[in-house]
Amino acid sequence: MSDDWKWRLARDYRYETGLAVDCPAGAASLQFGDGKQTWLTIDADGAVTVSAGYAWDGCSPKFKVFNVVLGTPDGAPNPQTGRPYTYFASLVHDALYQFMDAPGFPWTRAQIDAVFLQILRADGWCWAGLYYAAVRYAGGAYRWINQWRMFA
Repeated sequence: MSDDWKWRLARDYRYETGLAVDCPAGAASLQFGDGKQTWLTIDADGAVTVSAGYAWDGCSPKFKVFNVVLGTPDGAPNPQTGRPYTYFASLVHDALYQFMDAPGFPWTRAQIDAVFLQILRADGWCWAGLYYAAVRYAGGAYRWINQWRMFA
């Protein structure tokens, strides 16, 4: 993973989405990774686990201009967690988006965006609706642009 990422997860993070999934016979979970490491696990009950070491950039878009990062604010520190209000929502959302096109991935982009909103609300982010609208209406285009840049 690149050094350009804003955060790197120190220990596994688990979130209960409430969205049950069908797993292959005999499997309790679906696992997604890069061939060397499993970065994302989705259990049959819909619990999502992002593995320690996963790195992400927080809420997007963000751009570097002369070593200054400009873009979507991640919010003030949440007194409950000591992390920005959007920290866990952006973590789960980024990991789910990353593997959304993998074979066997169980959820649509709309469901992933709904999980993002669910976490923002659970963490008390006052701009949850605005951030949800941004990922809902701009997330597809931003995702397409990032994929295009990977191959350019």
